[in-house]
Amino acid sequence: MDALDQGRGAVADTDESDADRAPGGARSSRAHTSSLARQALSGKRLPAPTSPPPAKVAFNIAEVASTTITDVARAAGVSIATVSRVLSPGPVPHPVRAETADRVRAAARQLNFIPSPLARGLAARRSGLIGLIVPDLSDPHYPQIAIAVEDRARDAELAVLICNTLGEIERMAEYLQLLQARRVDAIVLSGATSLNAVELLALQRCEVPLVLIGRPAVHIEWPNVSIDNRQGARLATRHLIQIGRERIVHLSGP
Repeated sequence: MDALDQGRGAVADTDESDADRAPGGARSSRAHTSSLARQALSGKRLPAPTSPPPAKVAFNIAEVASTTITDVARAAGVSIATVSRVLSPGPVPHPVRAETADRVRAAARQLNFIPSPLARGLAARRSGLIGLIVPDLSDPHYPQIAIAVEDRARDAELAVLICNTLGEIERMAEYLQLLQARRVDAIVLSGATSLNAVELLALQRCEVPLVLIGRPAVHIEWPNVSIDNRQGARLATRHLIQIGRERIVHLSGP
């Protein structure tokens, strides 16, 4: 018998001791290692290592995408129309009992149902979008305005489409048409102070509510948000006089 056979016999004759067993009769890791060694020396193929099953994902995107309003209605025990009235109310409210509405919302949450913005917009006759037109986003002044508009729109559960005209009237006219084609609920036009007569003429074709930031030099019919420069200059000058300044210089832009 060669050394390998002796080794095989030595391993084969080795029994598990009491120390090799875990409480309750379960084999310990030491005994399991001895068993694997005997199989290796006997030429038997070792069992393939097993990996734990993958963790169950609690949120399945595919399931969310496939959930329909019919599923919510079935889970809540109501009609599709009732689900629509609760989750996508139209301009004319339809009374739904509070208990029923709570049951519909609970079913929607359980199924991870997300109402379609398009369907909700059709029901409410609103798109939930606001257009913001700015002349130059590279100017530090206009990003601050955009942030403020987005903050207030977010409070009202609205989204903002920002259009940068680069100071070109052609771009402004194109964006006005594009935003109206997207059925935005309103348009905010920043930089209105510098608008000329031709640009104001393009605004007259706008068929959605329009608000200007800045007051144009000519008379306008649209509501606007602007700063009272005359009153600001008056207050600043009065302050300088009160602190004893006598030689006051005013510098204005082009």
